[in-house]
Amino acid sequence: MIGRSLTERVVAGVAFLATVSVLAYLTATGRPARPERTCPPHLQTGLRVAAGDDISASTYRRELFDEWNARHRPRVTLIEVGETTDDERKEMISAAQAGRCAYDVLIMDVAWVPEFARNGFLQETPLTEEQRAAFVPQALRTGEVDGTQYAVPFGTNIPVLYYKSDLPYPRDLDEFLSLARRHGYAAQLDDYEGGTVNLLEAMLSGGARLMDGDRVVLDEPGDAARAEEALRRWSEMTRALLERRPGHANLQERTSMREFRRADIGYLRNWAFSFHELAADPALHTAGGALRFEVGRFPTRGVLGGFNLAIAKDSPHAEEAMELIRFLTGKEHQSRLFACGGYPPVLRAVYDEFRTRPTACEKRSEEDPRGAIGPEDLRTLAAAVHAGLQNTVTRPASPSYPVFSEVFRACVRDAVLEGPDAPPINYPAFAAALRDALDGRPADRNACAGSA
Repeated sequence: MIGRSLTERVVAGVAFLATVSVLAYLTATGRPARPERTCPPHLQTGLRVAAGDDISASTYRRELFDEWNARHRPRVTLIEVGETTDDERKEMISAAQAGRCAYDVLIMDVAWVPEFARNGFLQETPLTEEQRAAFVPQALRTGEVDGTQYAVPFGTNIPVLYYKSDLPYPRDLDEFLSLARRHGYAAQLDDYEGGTVNLLEAMLSGGARLMDGDRVVLDEPGDAARAEEALRRWSEMTRALLERRPGHANLQERTSMREFRRADIGYLRNWAFSFHELAADPALHTAGGALRFEVGRFPTRGVLGGFNLAIAKDSPHAEEAMELIRFLTGKEHQSRLFACGGYPPVLRAVYDEFRTRPTACEKRSEEDPRGAIGPEDLRTLAAAVHAGLQNTVTRPASPSYPVFSEVFRACVRDAVLEGPDAPPINYPAFAAALRDALDGRPADRNACAGSA
């Protein structure tokens, strides 16, 4: 059985040092020359799964691996390699570049799949047409690169809006910005990947196009003006909030949830998984046990998130790894992951189940009735996630996406946080810097500043 005693944690500092050489080693075109694989003897048996910290409010993900170990062979060791998606990527790509057979299965952010696949770090994960039809299409496409399936969805994720029960759900973007400014709003604006996602959503809320397929089109007629206007409006709201709580400029997922617990923060943008953690907090329950907050679809286009299951190229256990993937994506396990852990499901049938006959997590209800999430709560959450999936965009499918993310964030974050005090964005220069980034050429942090 693998409980916490078998969960290993990798020190992020080691991963960072290894990544310095990795970034120089990777290129945006072609696959790097790979060292000859020599798997150490102790890695010839068992499956090693690399994942980030369990983001759920329970330990159900670990328990799922316990269940596999009780019934199947080879045994699985779950290795948690980072507290943020950026840390996870550094460790996973360091191991892949070194060719040290460190992991068999990677539970990886959907944004990293193109980079790993095009650099030859993943094996194919072929699916039958029947298997493909079972998945939510938006989630399935995140594992496909150049027409080949390199990863299978494990848990999808979209932004949802949490709001205190005594406040209204906004009817449109204008009302949302007004309500957020008046009643307080928490989001993820720190200088990391979560910040990129929030800033993308702010820019796209005005109808601007950032990408058209693989092309950056932000500097085409009309798009720059729409992006500039959208960022101006979000900046006005954000700056008004920062005057009251300057620390909101550095919030991430968990710290923004902590802020939402405050009486003066009425709205929260966070991922769907946050519902379970918030609902487990007695402070967010009435004396009668009802939740003090509601959940609804995010009032603008959201960026699709989530985690995929991929088989490392160096794994000597590809067949066993694929069996594990089928186990983890089975309907029963996906349903329980959602009910008990808050992982939004990747199977169509699970959404149908929670729409027509939702069931609560019995284990959790027995352990803490005060924090129990009832069937109707899960029905509401599933409906919000399913509706939001129809209005999402994906991040650019490029092996150089990490560079793109850094350039985008460097240009846009100051514009939102500092408003008129920040240098204006030169959108033609910004678009050119993003194109360079997608080609793997880092841009200067000031590349997008200056007069348009």
